[in-house]
Amino acid sequence: MRILDLFAGYGGWSNCWREAGHDVFSIDIDPAFDVDLHADILEITHLDLPWIPTHIAASPPCEGFSPASIGSAWGGGHRAYEPKSETAILGVALMAKTFGLINDLLLRGCKTAIVENPRGVMRKVAPLPPAWTVTYCHFGDNTRMKPTDLWTFGMGDWWPGPPCHNQRPDHPADCCCRDHESAPRGAKTGTQGIGNYADRSVIPEGLAREVLSILTRTQPKEEG
Repeated sequence: MRILDLFAGYGGWSNCWREAGHDVFSIDIDPAFDVDLHADILEITHLDLPWIPTHIAASPPCEGFSPASIGSAWGGGHRAYEPKSETAILGVALMAKTFGLINDLLLRGCKTAIVENPRGVMRKVAPLPPAWTVTYCHFGDNTRMKPTDLWTFGMGDWWPGPPCHNQRPDHPADCCCRDHESAPRGAKTGTQGIGNYADRSVIPEGLAREVLSILTRTQPKEEG
């Protein structure tokens, strides 16, 4: 497969895909990351890519969509969700460009795509609702639950399983939810306790590997 990784960061989506022998092209604006192209996604078109990808993975920045920033970043009244901070305005622009680029590449022959963002305001302003909400603890992240929305395109009837919840009595006795406790704002545990944005945004390898297994089973073998 030819895989395009947008907002690649540390390569949480695509590292294991590259290791499996797939052709990955990664893009991020931050020069601190080891990616194939340092560029602003807002300026990217299909002409900047070495090929039309088979699959796209994208993790747009989530800072402007955080529930903790609703009061300062969003206005317009009850459920209007009008961005008013620079971070929120940029977040909406990057989100729109991400979905627009995906739609363009799907029309040009791309088969599947997945977009990830922590559960927050993006689900309210995205051009379509998320397909699923997952929790990272179900995919090998032992430090946090982190409810996360996934938008999927062309991935058939894949179901990543139900999200976890804090100490749910109806979950199996061995479910990790029984060890979870709510983290109040300002807590130093879970996602809030991870020092920098890049580290907080890393995709768990278990989720990346599950998506890869779905793509391997459902996509036709490329020729040439």
